Amino acid sequence: MISRQICIAVSVAIIAAATMPTASASDLSQRVNFRLPAQSLPGALRDFSRQSGIQVSAASSLVKGKTSTRLRGTMMPEEALRAIVSGSGLVVRRLPNQSLIVIAPTPVQFSQGELRGEDIIVTAPPGRAPGASGGGAPYDIFDEPRTIETVDADEIKKSDLSSVAGAVDSKPNVVVTNEQSPVNFEITVRGISDVGNVNSTAPSTGIFVDGVLLNQVGGSAGFNPSLVDAERVDIFLGPQTTTFGRGTTAGAVNVVTSKPTDEVEVTFEGEVGDFPDGFGSFVLNSPILDDGLLSARVVGFGQVSDGFIDFFYPTVTDQLGDESFGGRLSLRSQPIDDLTLDFQVAYTRTEFDSSSFVTLEILEQSGEFVSFPNPLEKDINEDFITRFEARYETDIGSFSSNTSFRIAENLAIEDGDGLPVDLSQTTVALNTRSFSQEFRYDGGPLELPVVPGSVSFNVGASFNLNEFDTSDTVTFGPAITPLLVGGAANLAATDPAGFAAAAAALGLPADINVVGAVLAALPPSQVGFLDTDDQQDFLNFSLYGDLAWRPIPELELSGGFRYSFDRVETSDQTFTTGPAVALGLLEPSFSNQDEAKFHSISPRASISYDWSDDITTFFAFATGFRPGGISETPTTTIEFNEETTRTFELGFRSRFFQDRLRVNATAFYTEIEDFQTPVTFVFANTLIPPAIVLTNAGDATSYGGELSVTALPTDGLTLNMGAGLNFTEITNFTLSPLGSGGDPVDLSGIDLPNAPEFTLTLSADYEHPSPLVDDLKPFIRADYNLRTDFIGSISAQPTKIDGYDTLDLRLGLRGEKFSIELFGENVLDEVFATSGFPSPSSGLPVPPSVLGAPNAAASPVGVPGRPQRFGLRASVTF
Repeated sequence: MISRQICIAVSVAIIAAATMPTASASDLSQRVNFRLPAQSLPGALRDFSRQSGIQVSAASSLVKGKTSTRLRGTMMPEEALRAIVSGSGLVVRRLPNQSLIVIAPTPVQFSQGELRGEDIIVTAPPGRAPGASGGGAPYDIFDEPRTIETVDADEIKKSDLSSVAGAVDSKPNVVVTNEQSPVNFEITVRGISDVGNVNSTAPSTGIFVDGVLLNQVGGSAGFNPSLVDAERVDIFLGPQTTTFGRGTTAGAVNVVTSKPTDEVEVTFEGEVGDFPDGFGSFVLNSPILDDGLLSARVVGFGQVSDGFIDFFYPTVTDQLGDESFGGRLSLRSQPIDDLTLDFQVAYTRTEFDSSSFVTLEILEQSGEFVSFPNPLEKDINEDFITRFEARYETDIGSFSSNTSFRIAENLAIEDGDGLPVDLSQTTVALNTRSFSQEFRYDGGPLELPVVPGSVSFNVGASFNLNEFDTSDTVTFGPAITPLLVGGAANLAATDPAGFAAAAAALGLPADINVVGAVLAALPPSQVGFLDTDDQQDFLNFSLYGDLAWRPIPELELSGGFRYSFDRVETSDQTFTTGPAVALGLLEPSFSNQDEAKFHSISPRASISYDWSDDITTFFAFATGFRPGGISETPTTTIEFNEETTRTFELGFRSRFFQDRLRVNATAFYTEIEDFQTPVTFVFANTLIPPAIVLTNAGDATSYGGELSVTALPTDGLTLNMGAGLNFTEITNFTLSPLGSGGDPVDLSGIDLPNAPEFTLTLSADYEHPSPLVDDLKPFIRADYNLRTDFIGSISAQPTKIDGYDTLDLRLGLRGEKFSIELFGENVLDEVFATSGFPSPSSGLPVPPSVLGAPNAAASPVGVPGRPQRFGLRASVTF
């Protein structure tokens, strides 16, 4: 006979299910792609409810202390729930309102007694609060009035994606360019990018890991998050200010890592390629304390590559190798059913000894990957991140606190002229410290007495403090002597009085022969010295809120805003010494302190309508804000204004044939005001290397659309297509060649950089339904990627980049515990570049041939795409 508690539990569950927002009958008839680890049964029921949108009820006394089975695959919700509880001795029943209940396998009998809510677990799906950042359950695109592309764990594995750069480059109107190294790249979303990968006060597309922003000051220098043991990558197109905050005027990328479970699991994975190169990783998951009190997950990875670029000068060895390694420790504790505590610490070190620049003239004419001696001779990046999140869930919402701290160090040694002669060397040391804290409450759906329908909402506050210390030191080599003597002779001819004063400052007579002889005899260390120390502090505080109202089940009205306060403080000092200062070839010492403050309110609004369970449409408006700041040079500072974006979206989502066909489309129009872009500050007639500073490029527009189609025409075959159209234009910008004395150049009417008009990705994956051995099934996969022509930089003569297309193929066996494959990347051996900009040698006061190098050394350079590569990859799980 069933116990009194169970009778009461079932009664209360039925009453609760009848009075709360319910799932429709069609929900239980729709197949869902489930990814649930083995864990405590209460946690599994909540995760099941979030992923399926189905309400589940259960008695606390029944499920407490029990564990669920692991579940991965696409199936009906009721079938999936039966699989989850299959080892617990419990059964699943469907209630009249089409919710589900987990009970003991005994005929239900009702009895009277006191109702005690603590005996009931009701996992009514809370609905995703509008603007939620997605650290937990995957997004359902049908519930989102915005454009989100998701790369899940299966897709990461099937496409062998190892980093964020590879994941985002497979989506329409999202382009990765300027991959100078393993940790330097740019992301362009709908035509908007951090042009030139120059640090600003915030990025245009924020890169997050579990909601923690990594590229705090724009660009991506210093990191490229690994996708080892990632649960998914969410790619947001369009401004996401109310979701993620600062630095998302174009979009956002959020990597969600796998969290610890109560299951013991060990996975090893390895790859070898023919550059030669190799990669290896492991994942270890284990419970430490029973009943979900504490579980741990350890991840480690490493890779090494010899690169593929040759140098023009045979005396210069191949320097394009790179190596990196890192790891992550995650701890999860669920001391009570409603409280989840996550702690994470991660470390990554990457070292490489050249940037991946090639001479575009040689690449286009002969198809060879050839570089002149590279601006970068060595680069070491170390990144350390800690994160703690506490999440408490209730029947009407959840409260979360997310705290993170990051320390990053970067040391780069650069050859600033790109020639074989030793003119100068620059050493840049960057130390970064970042702290962030966010409090957030997600509520709903709620039924209010005076408001029809249901309401969901979130409110929150965040604080970010980022400190950047940069030391930039320029030292000169033996080859600087001819330029130094030549500069003295030029000063003597053009400004005799100035030359006489300089000679007197050096204790020499005003005789060019005497001065030239003395300068020629000096060792480089005494010619001159330039050291610039910068400190920049960025503080951000914001308040935000979002509200979604469904007056009727088919209609949702949503809106929200974020208020942000940003403060930028900068302090820089430049120290110079030696004869080059007296001759005016180096500027005297300079120091400056400055501060700028910015306030912004970024609103968003949307309306969506569900025409049926399988067709929905939406219209959305969103704004983005990127604060201004202060650019430093060795002689001055330049302030630039904030950048704002306004985007309008019209979207269509559909699924047919029991979810075997999905067709989604979005049209967008974006206005960009005070577009931030780098320009080159030239120090005419000096030895100071040109400086790249940020300025505002007036206004720009970007419009187009995305179309994505997923089809499962037969068992085992999955077809995907993503196409994007993107038309951009700078509507108002006059480029002033700072410091060069040239005439301004009107760039109005040109395209935004790194924005091809048409992008196309196609993939086909076929897995034979019958296994060959155990559960190992043969498979074949093809991935095709196309990008049309675009320009590579904003300059008086923009560098044009030819369009390209690539094809990747994979063939092998895969199962639940083991997989092995042969792969070919860029199998058609397409030769192409992903970026283009002026060569460092183009800024020299004399042609490269004067210094013993071909004048081609001053032609535009760019970063090439990877050439043809073959290899073997395998993984095993215990």
